[in-house]
Formats: sequence, structure tokens, C-alpha cells
Amino acid sequence: MTALLMFGGFALLLILGVPIALSLGVSTMAAIAGSPDITVSINTVAQRIFGGLDSTSIMAIAFFVLSGNLMTKGGISRRICEFARSIIGGVRGGMALTLVLACAFFAALSGSAPATVVAIGTMLYGDMVRMGYPGDRTAGLLVVSGGLGPIIPPSIIMVVYAMLTGASVGDMFKSGMGIGIGIMIVLMIVVIVLAHKEQWPKDEIHFNLKEFCISFLKAVPALMLPIIILGGIYSGLLTATESSAIAVVWSFIAGMFIYRELKWSDLFDIFVDSAKSSAMTLFIIATSTAFAWLFAYAGISTQLVDFVVGMHLSATMYCLVVAVILLIFGTFLEGIATAVLLVPVLWPVAQALGVNVIHFGMIVSIANVVGTMTPPVAVNIFSAASVTKLSMGKIVHGQWPFFIGYVGFFFLVVFIPALSTFLLYGGFIMRNLENKARMETWSVQSPEEPGFHAVITPDKSECREEYIYRLNLPKGESYTLSSGKLEMHPVLIEGAAKLSGHAVLNETMKQFDAFYIPGGDSVTITALEDCIFYIAGAVYEGIGHAFFRSFDLSQPVGDIHQIHGEGIGQREVMMTLSDKDEASRLICGLTWGGEGAWTSWPPHQHEKDLEEVYCYFGMPLPHFGFHISYLKSGEVEDIVTHTVHSGTMVEAPVGYHPTVASPGTRNSYLWVLAAHSHSSRSYNLAVLDPALENFNSAR
Repeated sequence: MTALLMFGGFALLLILGVPIALSLGVSTMAAIAGSPDITVSINTVAQRIFGGLDSTSIMAIAFFVLSGNLMTKGGISRRICEFARSIIGGVRGGMALTLVLACAFFAALSGSAPATVVAIGTMLYGDMVRMGYPGDRTAGLLVVSGGLGPIIPPSIIMVVYAMLTGASVGDMFKSGMGIGIGIMIVLMIVVIVLAHKEQWPKDEIHFNLKEFCISFLKAVPALMLPIIILGGIYSGLLTATESSAIAVVWSFIAGMFIYRELKWSDLFDIFVDSAKSSAMTLFIIATSTAFAWLFAYAGISTQLVDFVVGMHLSATMYCLVVAVILLIFGTFLEGIATAVLLVPVLWPVAQALGVNVIHFGMIVSIANVVGTMTPPVAVNIFSAASVTKLSMGKIVHGQWPFFIGYVGFFFLVVFIPALSTFLLYGGFIMRNLENKARMETWSVQSPEEPGFHAVITPDKSECREEYIYRLNLPKGESYTLSSGKLEMHPVLIEGAAKLSGHAVLNETMKQFDAFYIPGGDSVTITALEDCIFYIAGAVYEGIGHAFFRSFDLSQPVGDIHQIHGEGIGQREVMMTLSDKDEASRLICGLTWGGEGAWTSWPPHQHEKDLEEVYCYFGMPLPHFGFHISYLKSGEVEDIVTHTVHSGTMVEAPVGYHPTVASPGTRNSYLWVLAAHSHSSRSYNLAVLDPALENFNSAR
């Protein structure tokens, strides 16, 4: 119901011609008012709108818009064109190559696609047509080359994306630089092919070192701007916001006092135009923040994540699906609106599948640019039409060879993540850094404050099937545990407690006792001593009934009490919820290793069927151990080592995960296995690392 009101209302308002920002805000309020599932006040919308703008990073958007307008009026674009032309001379299609290069240079100044189209088109289009270049081809090349604006940093769309996902603006800019250069090369190749096929004119100006030096010196003040912006960010001396503010100051100085083409009388119009453009963008961000919040609050995002993950798409296939979705939305929605509407929905799924945040950001950014070239909402085409006076139809006809090249490179980025991270990580050989960044997020320290705490859940972790909670219950207090859609398996880690309010469960619990409740059940827990419960959960599939399991180490070795491994890898296991017990997805147990010894050795993985979380206890500081994560057999250069002690919980959604204790310490933990479905609920599905399975742990 909530999803229907949100998206149905949004679509209806767009059809009626209501501005995007208002459509987002009104549909959000309508969903709150009309959905019986939403209990929050409609006043929350205002809080979320203001919260969406409560960031210093957001000021970078306004500053970059203002600096772009100052550059356009201040003669910077003309110096850039002259410098670009001095580099390329005497070749067939030389002016077209100059156009591409000039757009790349100007992109490094403005960060805006339409601004790049207008600035470079005003300088070059007329001269190119007079020289004999086809008008439609020239306009089409201008449209597509202008698409370098949001790719080569600084980039407004990248700033917006970083705000939505928490990605580093600096890392996004580094990646954008490499991607932008790649697109520029592709466009130049297409130009060279077409120039010879269609016999475009040769440039009358040949390369001349003297002219090159003169044009370079004239362009130095303009070229200083990207050096200031990017150098400040990459060096760590400036934030993106600070760099954008300096860009405004430098653009003003260059236009007013160096080139002297910017007049005081121009400033009022520049400030008004910049304010209008920035206000529109910020309003969209603000209302979309409220829209995205309601999307998550209503549980729609979690359902979507579960649905997509349940399809078992690979990360690459998911990125392809996202690319297509973004391209479709880009045909009828403005780029910033598309990003702020879809990224909060699509990114959690990508994160769960292990997609690198920078790679996903490049997909979003490039798709955003493609939208500026595809009618009906095609700001680059509109901008080119205003400069060239050609119809949209002629421009679209002229742009298709360059458009195909642009989109072709886009899909290369989708399928080859290393293209996005090449500059960021220093090349393809540094892929392991990306893996490590992913695995480092798998460890979390569970809260010690009194109360019921969600520690690992699908909406905030990479595990898609696991729910891990911690209940800290002071002596004398009670808590009613309701399972809802989950099956739940609490294990008493510390203390003593009494169960009540249940037809079956009325026992007194001692340390390491456990019980199980199916979905739609509840039980009241009363602490007889200060208690710590680790509670495992998974989606209930209708299989399983409530039962209690008393901890008894004196049981003979068998189904419940087990000894695993040998030598320094030997450990003792007590099953708290075995695969022989009736349940939907969960299998759980307690493990104690020897002092300074290994557990989970030889390393194993079970990613095809199960995911796992290790919940450590009985290791108070300064005792500690190490939980090790790596993804592929024998790839020990990718290892991430998590320091663990009491309260630490570590995910193992994929990959291998051995552990080892420090001298004088025993690794002890509750392990929780959650099957992808009931059919794969089995304890004997571990796959040993072929590279290490023959290591003799008894030595």
C-alpha cells in the first residue's frame, strides 16, 4: 500500500506536470497520510527535508554551479578553446578533435554538461560550420562531448552520489578523471574515423611550438583552476566544499582581473542564475531525502533487497540491470533527481552483493550523463539547439555515432570494475585493496548498554539471511521477545534468567542454555542476574516448534557434544540448534578452542548454501584473538584480520574464515549458520580451501 501511494502518486504528479521536487514531497506526505502501515507524524517529512540539507558537503554543489557561470562569462572558455586548437593542427577533422579536447578541459573547470555545451559551442560551432564541417555532426559531437562535464572532476553528480552513499568525494573524482580520459579517447577515435569517411576539412592551423606556448601561457590562469580543486582534495589539504569555494574566488579573479572580460554588471545575473539552478537541485535533494527515508522506514527497501538477492544475481548482472534502469529513468527525469531517487534504493543491494562503492558511483554518473543526451529530457540537446539553432531531430541524427561510442564505453565500465578503480588503486594489480575494503566492514562490536540491540541485519550488513541481536538485561528486569516474521534462537551467554508467558517455555536458564521459538511467537524473559543473550534469527518458513536446550558438557560425544579437528586445531563444540532439530534456516552452536590455538581449521567456506556469523564471548580484554577473512582459495594476499574479544561479531557471508587465539586465550564464540533456504539447511556443506586442506594441524 505504501509503495503504491509513493510511486503511484509520484508518477501521477509528474504526468500532470508538477515539478519533480514538489512531486517527491507531496507523494511522501500522501503516503504517510494514506497508508495504514505508517504511524509517524506527517511533520516528520519536514524534519527529513531539513535533515537532507544538513551537510557541509552540499554547499559544494552551489559553489561549483557559481564558479561554472563565472568561468563562462569571464573568457575562460575562449582561452581553453585556443589552447586546445594549438595542440591539434593540420589533421583532417582537427577542429572536431579540438572540440572534444576543449570540452574535456572545460569539464575540469565547470562540472556541468549543459555549461560545457554552451561555452564550447559558442566558441567553436560557427567557425566549424563555416570551414565546411557538417552542422548536424558538429552539433551532435558537441552534445556528446559536453557529457564529459559531469565525469571529469569537479562533478556535481559525484558530489551528490557521495552524499547519498558516504563515498569519498576525492575517490570519486580520481576515478572520474580516468573514466573521463577514456571517454575522450573513444570520442576522438570516432571523430578520426568519421573525418576520413565523410571527408571533413583539414585544419588550416598546423602545430607551431611558438603558438602553442603563447596559447598555453594565456590559458594558465584557466588551467590553474582544476589544479587548485583537484590538488587540494587529493592532497588532503582541502575538502570538496573548501575547494569549490576557492574555485569561485579564483574564477572571479581570473575573469575580472586577469582576462578582464567579466564585468561588475554581469555579477547580478550570474548570482541570480546560479541561485536558481542551485536552489532547484537542493530542493530536489531535500524532498528526495524524505522520499528515500519513507521508502526505508516502510520496509520497502529491505523487501527489495531480499527480492533481488533471492534472485541470486551476480554482482555484474546486477550492475547491468541497474545500468538499464538508470538509462530508462534518465530519458524522462533530470539527472540529479534520478540519482537521489534511485541510489538510496539500489545501493544497499549493490553493497550486499559486494559491489565497490566507487565502481557503482561511476555507473550512476555515466548513466546520468547519457540521460542528458536522450530525449525527451535531454538538457545537452536543448543547450546545443540554443547555440546552433538546429532542430532536435537534426542534432539527434548527427550525434548517433558519438553516442554509440559513449554508451559502448559505459557498458565496458559496467562489466569491468577495474576501469573505475584504476586510478584510485593504482592499477589492476591492486584489486586486493578493493576486496579488503569490503571485508573490513564485516566486523562489528556489539553494544553493552542495557536493552535489545539489532547488531547484524540485512539492511545494514552484507549478510542477507542472518539476523543477530544482543539483549542486555539487568537483574530484576523483564523483556518480552517477539519473533514476528523470524525464527529466533536466544543463547544465554552470561547470567541467569526465567522464562514465562509461553505454553512450552517456562524454564529457569543458566549460562549457555538456549531455546528456540518459531515465527509469530513470543516469550517473556526475566533476569535473575545481569544477563547477556546472543539471539540468532532468520526468516521463518513454517518449519520448527518451540523447545528448550539445557547446556551439559558431560554429554557423550555425539550429535550435540562434538570434538572437531586435531592438534592445535582441535576444538570443542556444543550444538545449541543442530541440523537434526526442526527449524527453518538456522543451525547454531558454541565453540571453544585451545589456548593460543586455531579453530575453523583447515579454512572452509559454504557461500553457495549458507552464510555465517561468529559471535565472540568469554574473551574479556586484554584477552583477544584474530578472525581471518579471505575470499578465494589460497589468496592470502587478500587477507583481512579482525581483532576479536568479548562482544565482537564477525560476518562470513562469503569466503574463508579461520580464527586463532592469542597465547593464554581460548577463542570462544557462538556461531550462527543461516541457510539461503530450508532445502540447504545442512551442517555438512563446508568446502575446505583446496590450497590448505592438506596442512597437518597436528604438527
